[in-house]
Amino acid sequence: MTTCLSPSIFMTTCLSPSIFMTTCLSPCIFMTTCLSPCILMTTCLSPCILMTTCLSPCILMTTCLSPCIFMTTCLSPCILMATCLSPSIFMTTCLSPSIFMTTCLSPSIFMTTCLSPCILMTTCLSPCFLMTTCLSPSFLMTTCLSPSIFMTTCLSLSLSSQAVHIL
Repeated sequence: MTTCLSPSIFMTTCLSPSIFMTTCLSPCIFMTTCLSPCILMTTCLSPCILMTTCLSPCILMTTCLSPCIFMTTCLSPCILMATCLSPSIFMTTCLSPSIFMTTCLSPSIFMTTCLSPCILMTTCLSPCFLMTTCLSPSFLMTTCLSPSIFMTTCLSLSLSSQAVHIL
C-alpha cells in the first residue's frame, strides 16, 4: 500500500502474485510489469502516467480525479476498469482476450488495438474520441451522452453497439 505526497516515479516488476494499492496526491509515473498474476488498484488525485505490461493475467482498477495517461499492453488476459473524472488518454493493446470497462466524466481519447477477442464497454458523459482496431472478433458497447467521434476498424467479425444521446 503506497501513498505519494510528492512527485514520484515507480518502476515495479512482479515475479510472484501481487496486489498493489496506490494513492497519488502529487504527480506520479508508474511503470509496472507483471510476470505473475497481479491486482493493481490506483487512485490519482494529481496528474499521472501509468504504463503497464501484463505478461500474466491482471486486474487493473484505476480512478483518476486529475488528467491521466494510460498505456497498457496485455499479453495475457486482463480486466481493466477505469473511471476518469478529468480528461485522460487511454492507449491499449491486447494480445490476449481482455475486458475493458471505462467511464469518463470528462473529455477523453481512447486508442485501442485488439489482436485477440476483447470486450470493450465505454460510457462517455463528455465528448470523447474513440479509435478502435479489432483484428479478432470483439464486442464493443459504447454509450455517449455528449457528441463524440468514433473510428472503428474491424478486420474480423465483431458486434458493435453504439448509443449516442445528445442532451
